[in-house]
Amino acid sequence: MAAYSYQPLDSPKNEIRVLKFVDASTTSSAELVHCTLENVSLDDYLPQFQDVMTETRLECGPAATREWTHWNERDPSWYAGHSMNYDTHPVQIPIAKWRRDASILDLAALGVDSDLLPEKEEKNLVLVGSPDALPNSKELPPEPANRQIYFNFFPRFKWGDFEALSYCWESDVREKTVIVDDKPLRISKSLEAFLQKLRKLPEMVAGMGVWADGICIDQDDTHNEKNQQVALMKRIYTQAVAVIVWLGDPGPEGEQTMKAVCQAALVNCKENSAGYYKPHAKEGYWTVESFQKWFDSLHWESVIKFLTLNYWRRMWIIQELALNQNMTLFLYGDQQIPRNAIWSAARFCQQYPKDIQKALAALPTNSLEQSNAIGDIWQVGYDIWLLFTLSEFPDKPSLDTVLDLSMKSKVKEPQDKVYGILGLLSESLVAKNQPNYSLTPEQVYMQMAKSLLEEFDCLDNLLCWCSLSPTTTMPSWVPDFSQRFPRNHIKWLKRRTAAKSPPQATSFSPDGRILHCKGIILDTITTQGLSSPPSANLPFKTTLFTTSSSPNTSTPLTYGKYPDEACVRAALSRTLTLGHPDHRPTSNILDIYWIDWSFLADVDPANEQLNDLWFGLRPITAAQETHSFNAWESFDRFRHTNANFPIFGRPFSSFFPNMREYVKSMMFWKPWTLWDYPDRPDETYYREDLTGEHARNMVLAVLALVGRRLAVTDKGWLGLVPEETTGGDIIAVLGGCGFPVVLRPVADGWRYVGECYVDGLMDGEAVEGMERGEYELVDLKIC
Repeated sequence: MAAYSYQPLDSPKNEIRVLKFVDASTTSSAELVHCTLENVSLDDYLPQFQDVMTETRLECGPAATREWTHWNERDPSWYAGHSMNYDTHPVQIPIAKWRRDASILDLAALGVDSDLLPEKEEKNLVLVGSPDALPNSKELPPEPANRQIYFNFFPRFKWGDFEALSYCWESDVREKTVIVDDKPLRISKSLEAFLQKLRKLPEMVAGMGVWADGICIDQDDTHNEKNQQVALMKRIYTQAVAVIVWLGDPGPEGEQTMKAVCQAALVNCKENSAGYYKPHAKEGYWTVESFQKWFDSLHWESVIKFLTLNYWRRMWIIQELALNQNMTLFLYGDQQIPRNAIWSAARFCQQYPKDIQKALAALPTNSLEQSNAIGDIWQVGYDIWLLFTLSEFPDKPSLDTVLDLSMKSKVKEPQDKVYGILGLLSESLVAKNQPNYSLTPEQVYMQMAKSLLEEFDCLDNLLCWCSLSPTTTMPSWVPDFSQRFPRNHIKWLKRRTAAKSPPQATSFSPDGRILHCKGIILDTITTQGLSSPPSANLPFKTTLFTTSSSPNTSTPLTYGKYPDEACVRAALSRTLTLGHPDHRPTSNILDIYWIDWSFLADVDPANEQLNDLWFGLRPITAAQETHSFNAWESFDRFRHTNANFPIFGRPFSSFFPNMREYVKSMMFWKPWTLWDYPDRPDETYYREDLTGEHARNMVLAVLALVGRRLAVTDKGWLGLVPEETTGGDIIAVLGGCGFPVVLRPVADGWRYVGECYVDGLMDGEAVEGMERGEYELVDLKIC
C-alpha cells in the first residue's frame, strides 16, 4: 500500500490540516487509528459566528468562543430578530460539561473522596458534580445530579470545528502507523498513544476535528510548510475550541497519581493564626494533627513524578497553554484532570517544599532516583504555577516571564527557543522574527536580540539576559536563548536608574556582530570573592573554605567611597541582597552571628549557652524549613567561602558578630555555663535578637548570590558581579541601561560580562559625576 501523500496548503487562505477520526466508537485500542485529513481555512467562519464576533467586537479566540457557547445555550427567543439560525448547523458536538465549569476548584471538580482528606471540625462540604473519568473511591456518595452531563457545542466554521493537541514528542523516531484516508502514515509513538485515547472522547466520536503538529504538518517538508505553519501557531491555538494535553500513560499508577494530585490541589491551604488549616475555597478548618496525618499518608512521590514529567519542560507548551484556557483537558493515561487542579497542586508544593522534600527523603533511594524527585520542590511548583499564570493575561504576558520559561525549557531544534514563543510576543517582534528554519541558531538569536533592542529602545531588556560563556561564538551582547540564565533578581535591577538619561543611539557594524553604544567607564575591578560552592557535599558545619588570597594586613583600614564604617556596613548589607526593594535595613543581615564551626567541633553539644545560641538563631536556621534550597546552609557556606575576602582592609568575616558575643538572655544564668575558651569576653555584653526579618533578608541574599561574587574596585566601590568576572574587568554605565555592567577589554573593543550591582552607582550618580566633569561619555564597541 502506497504511503499517504500530503496535499499542499494554501498559505494565503491561512489553511491548516484537520484530522477527524473514522468509526472511532467501534474500534479497540489494539486496532490502528483510522482518520481523515482535510485542508481547511481558519478564515472560513459560519455567518452566525461572524455575527457574534461582530456584535461582541471580539476576534476569533477564547473570549469569542465562550460568547458563542453562551449564546447557543440561551433560549432562542431571548435574542429575537438575530440572524442566528440553528438549522444551518449540521452537527452538534457533545463536550463534558465539567470541563466548561471547572473554573472553581471543589471536591466535585476533582472527584476526590472527602474521607481521604484531613478530618474537619465542620463537615459541611457539598458535592456538586464530578468528571466521569476521574478517579473515584468506593465510598463516594451517590452520583450528583449533573454527573456525565454534556452540553452541545455548535461548530463555528463552515467545515466544522477543531481542538488543538499539546504533547511531548519524546522521540523523533516515527515508529507507529496510522491510516489516513486509507493510506498508511508513520508517526511518533507518543502521538499514536495520544490518538488512541483521544478517539474515544464523545466530541471525537461526534466529528470534532483535531490539529496535531506531528501529523497535520508534513514532517518531510524541510522548511517551507513548517515555516508557514509555525507562523500560524498563535492562530491555531487561539482559535481552537480547547487544548487537549497528553501527559503520557503511567499505566496502573495513574489512578493513584491523580488521587494524590487532586488531594494536594484541594487542600492547597495556609496555616491561620489559630493554628488550624483552611481548605481552598471551602469553609471550616482542619486541626494541625489531622492535617499532618493526611500529609504523611499522601503519596508525594506520585505528585512529584507528575509535576516533573518531561511535558512540563517542553518549549512549545508555554504558548500552547497560554493562548487558550477554554475547557483545557489533561489526559494522563485513562485519567482526566482540569487545569485548575494542577495549578493548585503546584501552589501547594510552593507552600510546603521542605515538608515534601523530607517525605521524599524517607523513601528508598532507588524510588527517589526513578521519580526524579531529588530537586528543588519549590522551583518545580513555581515553574508550573508561572506557566499557568500566563493564561490569565495572554494578550499582555510579561516578556521576562516568557523568556525565563523559554530558556529553562527543552527543544528539539535550537531555533524553537525563539519561534516557540512568537505567539506570546508583540506583533512588531513577530514581524521581525518570522520562522525560517534555514537560518542557524546563531542567526536566529542575533535577529531576536536586534529586534528586542529596536522594540524597547533601551539596552535593559536585551543585556539582562546575557551571560558570558567561553564556548559560544556569538557576540557577547546576544543572549544564548538555548541556555538557562544563571542568576536571579534581574527584574529588580531593571528598575534602577544608573544611566538616569534618555536612551542613547545604538548601531551595528556592517556584519551585524558589533554593537556600538555610548557609556561611562567608571572603575576597574581589583579584587573579587568566590561564589558559593554549588555542591551540597561540602558540609557547611565541618569545613572552612578560604579564598585564594588572604587580606592584605598591610593595607590600612579605609572606607573606600563611603564616609565611615557605618556606611560601609550599610553598603555591604545592601550589596548582599542586590539592593532588593524588599530588603529590611533595620534587620541587618550582618547581625547574623558568625559561627566558628571548627571550634564547635570540640564543644559539648549539651552546653547550656550553646543551646541558647541555637535557640536565638532559630529564626535564621528555620528559614530552611520553608525553602527547599536550605537558605541558612547556603548563606553560611558563602560566608565561610569568603571569610578572608578583603573589604577596605578588613576581612569579610569581621563584619559579622562572633558567636562568642552571644550570651544567654535568661534573667538567671550561671557563669560556669559559659564556654571555656581563650579570650572569652567578660559577662557584661549583650545579644542582638534575630527575627524573621533577618531570615527574610538572608533568603533574598541567597537568591542574589547565585552565580555572583563580591567585588571591590580600584577607587573604592563595593559591588556584586557575575561569577565570570576577573580582575581587570571594568565597571561601566551604558546609555539607556538601568543597571551598571561589567565589561572586559579585548582587541576589538569590549566583551559584555554581565549586569552588576555597585552600591552608590545605582541611581544616576555616574551621570551626575559626568556633569561635574568627573567622568566622560565615550563610544563603546561591544563584540
